[in-house]
Amino acid sequence: MIKSKDLSTNFFVVLVLALSVIFTLMGIFLKNDIVLALQQATPIMATIIVCIMFFKEKHFKNIGINHIGKLRYYILALIIPTLTLFISYFCGWILGFLKLGGKTQNALLEINFPVIKDVIKLFFFQDTMYSLNFFYIVLIWGVAEEVGWRGFLQPRFINKFGVKKGICLTGLIWAIWHYPLIISGQYYESGNVILNTVLFTVTVVIMGVSIGYVTYKTDSVWPAVIFHTKSNLTWQLCSVMFLSNNSNSIYLCGEAGIFNIIIWSIFAILIFGKISKENKVVNKVNKTVN
Repeated sequence: MIKSKDLSTNFFVVLVLALSVIFTLMGIFLKNDIVLALQQATPIMATIIVCIMFFKEKHFKNIGINHIGKLRYYILALIIPTLTLFISYFCGWILGFLKLGGKTQNALLEINFPVIKDVIKLFFFQDTMYSLNFFYIVLIWGVAEEVGWRGFLQPRFINKFGVKKGICLTGLIWAIWHYPLIISGQYYESGNVILNTVLFTVTVVIMGVSIGYVTYKTDSVWPAVIFHTKSNLTWQLCSVMFLSNNSNSIYLCGEAGIFNIIIWSIFAILIFGKISKENKVVNKVNKTVN
């Protein structure tokens, strides 16, 4: 017999994936960008439906919206995605796969130390201004997704599979949820669909380790919302500041490029190493007490 918690979790996964397909297809057939954009809100839709159906009392308890957590995890939520995306695009530019766009395209043609210094300063200035101007707008979509992924789904996966597997499985469902957009051509403007899907899946699962960790440590969905929002903002800035200069650039230094995967992997290894050490300490203390 399936336990109520397992049933609600399984139902959530099926529902959120089904809603993703439905809203994507509706948006395409109706040629309506608003309907298509609502696909991004399907995680919170599924969470509301599941909580009402399965939890008669305190519908929205234990989805992390009532906790805040320590400040340092919010700082990490701002720093990690910013550095990861910038380093990825910056390396792509240095190696010639990307070129500078916008006003910087003609002003900084040669790559040398003064130019590199100027590009770094320009990026962080623009990133700060861009975030201050648009953070609250993009934040809405961060809430719409993360209440479902890290608020509802991740804690239940962790309870069933353990911390590492729970975080990774949440990332995998998060990646699959994007498939209707990717396969229908709504997510990527160029590149091979299969290769884009594979790279995107790997990126999202590994990136999910960092987002999942700040949620796990705070027992709050809000660091994940901040992380997700900052990631989207920085990616949007990088996609304007750095333009493709090579047909393979999307596979190497795009949002789900190999450079990005390498950097996210470094963070994932460090985080899982820290979790393993913490678990060893807890186990040792438990053995001592017993």
